[in-house]
Amino acid sequence: MRQACGISAKTILFDWSEVLHEDSPLGVLMGGFFGYTDHPTVSDIAWYFAYLLPALFWFLRGSKAVSPSR
Repeated sequence: MRQACGISAKTILFDWSEVLHEDSPLGVLMGGFFGYTDHPTVSDIAWYFAYLLPALFWFLRGSKAVSPSR
């Protein structure tokens, strides 16, 4: 199915190596803490959004104001 649309899970979407190389000190820290890579693939972006959307939903859902009880 993925091959039918011309994009595979290993397709590199963009190259950030000129902006922030993953072997630079900041790139190493970002890679260790957040999983940063300077050449993300389709599957990387899909997993980021698969985590981000439910986490954001639960974060915003839990931030409702609590009314004081008397």
